[in-house]
This record gives sequence, C-alpha cells and structure tokens, in this order.
Amino acid sequence: MSGKLQERMRVVTPYLDHRECYDIKICDQCGHGVAIGRSDLEYLSQIYTDGFFASDQQAIESATSPINRNARERAENLSRTCSGRVLDIGAGNGAFLRAARKKGFAIDGVEFSTVAASKARDAGFTIFEGDFVATDFQGASYDLITLWDVLASLHQPAEVLEKCFTLLQDDGSLVMTLPMIDAKIARLMGARWALMIPPVNLHFFTRQSIRQLIERAGFELQDIRTESKKVSLNFIAIKAVRSFRLHFLEPIVTKLVPNWNVTLNTGDIATVTLCKKRT
Repeated sequence: MSGKLQERMRVVTPYLDHRECYDIKICDQCGHGVAIGRSDLEYLSQIYTDGFFASDQQAIESATSPINRNARERAENLSRTCSGRVLDIGAGNGAFLRAARKKGFAIDGVEFSTVAASKARDAGFTIFEGDFVATDFQGASYDLITLWDVLASLHQPAEVLEKCFTLLQDDGSLVMTLPMIDAKIARLMGARWALMIPPVNLHFFTRQSIRQLIERAGFELQDIRTESKKVSLNFIAIKAVRSFRLHFLEPIVTKLVPNWNVTLNTGDIATVTLCKKRT
C-alpha cells in the first residue's frame, strides 16, 4: 500500500455467530482494501474446522466436486509450462496436491488447519503445519509455489511473498488467485460483495496494489487474468444468503438447493503468475 488508509465501510463476518464486525479500509493511492477486526489464531481455528472443509464446495470425497475439478484443471494447465518440485500454500484437504501428483509433480503442502493437514498427510503428502512465514523449510527449494485463494487470508502478504522468493529456484514461478476489489461486481455490491468475507479474506487487491506488492518482493508479473471456475449451485445460494445477511435461511438453502456444478467467472478473482526478476 502506497498511501493512507481511509475507512470505506463496515461489514459483519458471515461465519460462526455473525457478531464480529470489521472496518474495511482502502488505500487512497492504490485502492488496496484491508479488513480490520478480529483475526487471532483462536478465532480462525473456530472457523477452519472439519465443517468448513466438508462443505459441498470444499469436499474432496467426490471426483466431480468443484474443488477437485478446479484442482485437476489447474494442475493440467501448469503441467504444460512447469515441472519439478511444488509447494502449495494453504493446501486444505489436499485436492490440488492430489491433482498435481497425478501430473508428475513432486509436491509438498503448507496448511494452518490441523484437521485439514491431517487429512492431507493421510494421503501421503509432506505437510508443514502452521504459519507459513514462521515455518523452517530446512533448506528446501521449489520450482513452483501456488497459493489458491490464500494470500488474501494472511495478515502480512508482503512477508509471505518475500519468503516465497527465497524458497523459489532462480527460474521458478509463483501462481496465486486473489480477490479484486476494483472489479465491477465488487464496486457494485460494496459490503455485500460475495468475497467480502473477513476474516477468511483480510486483503482485497487491485491491479495497482498487486504490482507494488510483487515488485517489492523481487518478482516480475508474467500474467494476470480472470478465469472461469467450477462452483456448486448450493455454494452460490449460500453465498447470496450470507451477502444479504439472511442467515436464518442458510439451513433451508443448504438442504434444498442442489449441488450441481456451475461454471462461473464474475471477473473478481484474478489468477496471477509471477517469476523472479531477471538480473
């Protein structure tokens, strides 16, 4: 962020008892958004429980679930240009780990949630559990680092990218997906934007703030684009209920709306590809 933070709006978290409030502050220079409010380890642990990872969108048991289909597509796309050793930060239950392994990658994961980390380990993966920045990787290096819908959840994205830089080989790449607060739908929806979900998202990016962030970390921008992804119709309905704070309808929607997969691109999630600056 290059300027002063100015308060834009106040939102209530859609998680747990819906009582925690967050001030959304926007940088007056680059437009980057930050959610200010409760995001301590204890509170996050209450959110990232088994129930979070068992939702229709996150469940890995079905090969046709959205998270598995998205993971396979991402692994397929990356296998065309990348190879070698991969680190997936925010690995969750291991959907992308499984998909990448099938494409020939040697892949490790980092995961905050003990529940999710345990499931990924059970599938035979090396999982570094806890805070990524504080983790000792014991001299390991990687050809590719991925952060799928993760960087926005972390308190200090600049520190995360700086550590990623040290873990990457000189010709390595980093790929991440980010919520874009300068997208048309984000500007239209304001506090009811579906990705305005603190503390799961604490940072909201713009193209300008991305460029500033990656340059400070020593990266070059290779590509930035919005792409379609598979989501559950049930997940979309729950998101709508939460956005309009109709939480009393959530149990009904969860039960009645089918889990059909839908291909969606609302233009507010950017896939960003980086490489180390060439000297």
